[in-house]
Amino acid sequence: SNKDPDPNNPNSNPNPNPTKPNYMTRRLTLQLLSTLLLNRSNYPIMIRYISSSSNLVTIMCLLRDPSSHITLEAFQVFKIFVANPRKEP
Repeated sequence: SNKDPDPNNPNSNPNPNPTKPNYMTRRLTLQLLSTLLLNRSNYPIMIRYISSSSNLVTIMCLLRDPSSHITLEAFQVFKIFVANPRKEP
């Protein structure tokens, strides 16, 4: 018997969308990210993170998440982008 998931059967894969982590993983990761970026000792990491436009795009996509908890956590991180002390005009 073949134990590999059948690509033609959507029910054969227990996680049909492996690129989208589950709710708690996304929420806790955003909480951890916010905590790390706001810690003064991580200032160089915060500057590097908010200097990446792809990170901004990711957070902006999370602002549109159906879960209000996810959007709130994403907003906490988004505020760090807005308050960027090295923001270009």
